[in-house]
Amino acid sequence: MVKTKPADRNSTRDIPKPSNRWKFASYISFVVILVMAGILLYPMIFKTDKLSQVSDEDGTISLAVLPFDNLTGDSSLYYWQNGISEYLINRLGNSEELAVSSSQVVSDVLEGTRQVNAATFSPDIARKTASKVDASTFITGNFIGTGAM
Repeated sequence: MVKTKPADRNSTRDIPKPSNRWKFASYISFVVILVMAGILLYPMIFKTDKLSQVSDEDGTISLAVLPFDNLTGDSSLYYWQNGISEYLINRLGNSEELAVSSSQVVSDVLEGTRQVNAATFSPDIARKTASKVDASTFITGNFIGTGAM
């Protein structure tokens, strides 16, 4: 009869070691899960309301639409400066969330600053004009002619 020696239970040779790749992958997975949880929970924790900065006490947003800049170089198209802003005032004025200043009020303020016939409005002039008509936000822009006229 052949006698066999029982295996030593404390032998470390027989226990397989986990590879470093699996450790690294598990760390990366853990970090990705933490980042995703942070991104998803951030708005709930800090409750960022971007419109609260421009809203009045009653929840409306006061808005001034300034004349658009004519960058076409064609002085016969200056009527579009007020035409585009009038269109926006009429369309946005139907909203219950917006308090849109009339074009006459904006025009009066611009006349007071002698900017009513200016070809372009700097951001500083636009900001000051919006402030004078008690608007927290303003819209301005420009247009460039394209194609055959």
